[in-house]
Amino acid sequence: MATLAAFEWIKHVVVVDDDIDVYDDAQVLWALATRSQWDRDLIVVPDCLGSQLDPSATRSANSTKGGIDATMPAAPQRYPMRVNVPAEVMKRTNLEAIVSLPQLTPRGRGRRVPLSPR
Repeated sequence: MATLAAFEWIKHVVVVDDDIDVYDDAQVLWALATRSQWDRDLIVVPDCLGSQLDPSATRSANSTKGGIDATMPAAPQRYPMRVNVPAEVMKRTNLEAIVSLPQLTPRGRGRRVPLSPR
């Protein structure tokens, strides 16, 4: 909340745990998808001083700001561990033998993303 009030150019804040790399969009989005419930983890702060460069702000640069808590619940509440497949297992796995090529092609982009080494 302090971050939203302290800087006029900050409009959205996502709070994550230290196991999330904040410079990796995929990890931040994963935390949002798996660690937040928008009915209890979202804060909306109306009528904050925003940037005059924000076209959605009022003429006086007032804007609504928001924050999302994408952290694990505090103890004693249990939360599942994050599970990763070891790199050496991924190198040995041929996903194309398990999943068909059309399923590996991202929709709407028309390009294939290799998931396993050849």
